[in-house]
Amino acid sequence: MNLQKNKLGLFVMLATVAGVVLPAEAATKLENVKVNDQYASQTKIELQFDGPIGSYQDRLQYHPEQLVINLSDAESALLKDTLDVNVKGIKDMNVKQNGDGLDVVFGLKSLVPYEVSQQNNSLYVTIGTDPRVAAARNGVNTPDIINTNADKSVAGGINRINALSFKKNSAGDGLVVVTLDNKSAALDLQPKGTHLIAKFHGTNVAPDLLAVMDVADYATQVKSIDVSQTADGAVLDFTMYNAEFDAKFDQSGDTVVINVAKKKPVVKLDNTQKYSGKLISLSFQDVPVRSALKVLAQEVNLNLVMNDSVTGNITINFDSVPWDQALDTILRVKGLDKRVEGTILLIGSQEELAQYEQKQLEEQDKKTAKEPLVTDFIQINYAKAADFVKLISTKDSSLSIKANNTNAYGSSNSADSTDSLLSSRGTVTVDERTNTLIIKDTESSIANIRRLVDTLDTPVQQVVIEARIVSIDESAETALGINWGMDTNNGVLSTGKPDDGKWYAGHGTSTDVPTDGGTFSLGRITKNFAINLALKALETEKRTDIISSPRITTTNQKEAYIEQGYEIPSITASSAGNTTIEWKKAVLSLKVTPQITPDDSVFLDLAITQDDKGDEVKSFGTSSLSIETRELNTQVLVGNGETLVLGGIFQQSVSRTVKKVPLLGDIPVLGWLFKSVDNTNSKREVLVFITPHILKETM
Repeated sequence: MNLQKNKLGLFVMLATVAGVVLPAEAATKLENVKVNDQYASQTKIELQFDGPIGSYQDRLQYHPEQLVINLSDAESALLKDTLDVNVKGIKDMNVKQNGDGLDVVFGLKSLVPYEVSQQNNSLYVTIGTDPRVAAARNGVNTPDIINTNADKSVAGGINRINALSFKKNSAGDGLVVVTLDNKSAALDLQPKGTHLIAKFHGTNVAPDLLAVMDVADYATQVKSIDVSQTADGAVLDFTMYNAEFDAKFDQSGDTVVINVAKKKPVVKLDNTQKYSGKLISLSFQDVPVRSALKVLAQEVNLNLVMNDSVTGNITINFDSVPWDQALDTILRVKGLDKRVEGTILLIGSQEELAQYEQKQLEEQDKKTAKEPLVTDFIQINYAKAADFVKLISTKDSSLSIKANNTNAYGSSNSADSTDSLLSSRGTVTVDERTNTLIIKDTESSIANIRRLVDTLDTPVQQVVIEARIVSIDESAETALGINWGMDTNNGVLSTGKPDDGKWYAGHGTSTDVPTDGGTFSLGRITKNFAINLALKALETEKRTDIISSPRITTTNQKEAYIEQGYEIPSITASSAGNTTIEWKKAVLSLKVTPQITPDDSVFLDLAITQDDKGDEVKSFGTSSLSIETRELNTQVLVGNGETLVLGGIFQQSVSRTVKKVPLLGDIPVLGWLFKSVDNTNSKREVLVFITPHILKETM
């Protein structure tokens, strides 16, 4: 850094270049930067180039506060890309290549007015609130600012709002068009609840514009705009209907358009990825992404390797963020990917890393093609070996180990089965007598198959389904403590299990509930109730008849079938006069498929059918009985050892008994003195009790 003093002020030479002579058609080079902070409230910066300056654009940015100058067909010949200015309102200056152009970015401590002008091979940037010095440089006299509200006007303001208008675009956004004296606009937008404050720093307002604009009739997010003048600049206070709005501005020459739109829904990032790395805090502004990744890798003691695709700049601000989440965020923003091998972190573009891995797979395939084949035998203990052939030959997620038989006796890996655990030369066959897999393949493929078998070839849990079919007097049901009624959850009947660990029947009540004889009803009995003792006691009192009590054991998710009933002859006559007898079943059948849940509850898939004798049907001179059928299909969640009760099957018994004295009871009229008649009408209900018991050990 060279220091020079002269009558005009203090010049700081920030950068020099040891240049080489280029042909005339080469891009214009930025050779020197000089900063003059002699003035009280301004800083003047001269950007010196080695030739004529092409077109350029300048604009102010906020969040972060920056002045950006974009020059076409230019490049930097400075020794450093970042220069620490740190004078008045300027923090630093950064130069970076942007395609064929050059971006010169001044980091500002706050938004302030500025002016950019060109003279010969230099670009002059004046940053501050007093335009007189910049005007004096060009020999221009600046008249005093006349304002009726002089105590609030900006002394030495470099811009002025001459016109304001409001309109609505096709998207329904509110647009405020601000016409300025010149293109130097230092605008800051600050949302505050239902207000938006637009500050034009160092800018005055034409007196006739100091008013409140009522724009409610436009039906946008904006209700009104209050235009006022402060000592710092012009202020536009937007009053909104609510706080759900987004605001931005664009500038074209001396026209600024402020866009106010309805707030768009926030797109939430995928939070399924869980991060648990060391918490780090990093803050960088517009730095090369390679530098940011290097610092991050050093924080967690990883060796970093980056390929040539890692380019560009990034601005980040992480405060106590897991390092792996910070890394993934940077990579996602820049379209990069990573691979971690031990303590080495490899970063590159997604395409290049995918190509690298593809080459590795191809090399592995070539190596496998040369690997010798061996034969191995794997004993299957708890499933059919033929079922494993399907899993080994393909990774189709729809396949699973099944208990039923299969016709698959062998398999070889075809050319299109690239996802198979077998290599392209591997084969697998089954010895059904010993339930053994015979595999011929490379050692690495056989090792993968063994890991699969060790994981899946495990004992299957079993469930004992205990059923009791009972005929019971209606009055005796209360003694069994049956709770009728079940909760439903997504179409699944459930008895529920509250936090206290006790099983309840949801909204069910005690047994005195009328039941339609033509439908089934479901209830339950807690596992703490001694159902067998209660049934024995009622049977002793002749209030209950236990018709049958079958028990059956089945494996998890396999169907169990129980049937109780009789056969009814059905006589069929042909037109030729021949008759045949066909026996049809009239049974109470029960199909149960249990599924054990992780908390030792049991889903029961129930298919219940109850047949009974129907009306007599006559056909071709013969008569036969019809069969009435009722069927229930449902899924019920019960606890281990809890009893599910099926009701709604009724038996009606009507009888008439006459007792009399022989001869005397037959005398007309007087015979009633010597006889009695008993009419009985009894109604009993058939209940089916289903109790699942999970076997903790295989039988």
